[in-house]
Amino acid sequence: MQPIRAAWHQVCLAVGMDKQTIADHLALAERHVTEGQAHVAKQRGLIESLRGRGHDTAQAEALLVEFESALHLQIEERDRLIEELRERPP
Repeated sequence: MQPIRAAWHQVCLAVGMDKQTIADHLALAERHVTEGQAHVAKQRGLIESLRGRGHDTAQAEALLVEFESALHLQIEERDRLIEELRERPP
């Protein structure tokens, strides 16, 4: 287990986060991932449209990098919650 995940696991145990609470957090994380994927796809489409019309795409590409970074963090959080549910005793 990675150090951050191990620390989070200990926090969850210490505060008594039950499986339902973790599942609720997971549902929210899943929504964030879905929304993040939509933002990335829309931004990629915008970049292609701008590029196709001969416009500068530098700012749009910089924003895409930010969206992709946020999506990466959202996916990590979702995966951490999935692992936490698997490790949680019934």
